[in-house]
Amino acid sequence: MAAEAINLSHTAAEDMVASQLAQGLKKDGTMSNFVYSPFTVEAKKEMSGLAAITSHLTNYDTGESYRKLYMKVSGEKVIFGTRTDKEADISKRMNSKAFGLAPENKEEFIRQHAQGQFNRLVRELIKL
Repeated sequence: MAAEAINLSHTAAEDMVASQLAQGLKKDGTMSNFVYSPFTVEAKKEMSGLAAITSHLTNYDTGESYRKLYMKVSGEKVIFGTRTDKEADISKRMNSKAFGLAPENKEEFIRQHAQGQFNRLVRELIKL
């Protein structure tokens, strides 16, 4: 039931990961120390929104990687990623710590989202 509750809450977890990526925050709670090349900084001046940010890594270009974020439970593991060909590149830029919830977001996800789903599933099971 816990896995089902987590899976049912996947959208909230994916939104939290997108927010972390936008802030340059890795799943271990640390900031990415990635620095854009001067060429990329110049190119980003023509963009807007998250795509234009150069003060920190956002992994946002067209938004496709954000729109295709996923979270699923597989066995006893919760797996995060993006269903794009950029997943490996994003992961590499963030030292394999791009996809997942930072510690404080794990707690929020459990309290605000998964726990409510779990409670609902238990109530359904025992017909409460």
